[in-house]
Amino acid sequence: MKDEKSLLTSYAEDQLAALTHVLEAVEEHLKIEDLDTLPEAQNALSSVRLTLALLSDELREQLATEPKSASFEGTIKSAITNVSGFLAGLYGQMRSETLSRAVRDDLTALNFLCTTYSMLFATATAFEAGPLALVASRGMNRLTPLIVELSLILPLVVVHELTADGYQADPIAIEECSVQLNEAWNSIGATRQ
Repeated sequence: MKDEKSLLTSYAEDQLAALTHVLEAVEEHLKIEDLDTLPEAQNALSSVRLTLALLSDELREQLATEPKSASFEGTIKSAITNVSGFLAGLYGQMRSETLSRAVRDDLTALNFLCTTYSMLFATATAFEAGPLALVASRGMNRLTPLIVELSLILPLVVVHELTADGYQADPIAIEECSVQLNEAWNSIGATRQ
């Protein structure tokens, strides 16, 4: 059985690996040609990149305060490899990627990161590791608004691409989808009562 400190460090290293991989994907998505025609999407993805970089730095700093075993660098590389394999499947192949698929995949990855941050928070709290629990809590709090923002931008990107591809896409779909998404997000509180 692992000791608490080793388990917690392992979870934090996995989180850092996931953050690193998603950050790399978002940086690639910021190079998609169509992005400059949609400043809303470009700004949102830029915010995602900045936030992921900050979260990575914060977690890396927290890990630096933890006592390291001789195999620390190897453990990080192993965690990156394991998580990268999972996320590569999540993102799929990046060839001929449309902006809507990139935003969809980034949205999915942010949800994954928020979920793994909640697991890290629960573990850190259970083991009374306050500083790491705080880092995990801040991660969840910083990612959640980005998830909502990308959810609301995705319909804009989809309709833009449909129009660019020559389809008769009614732009009212953007607003109607935003209304539906807002209702869905707001219904969370109602269903729990």
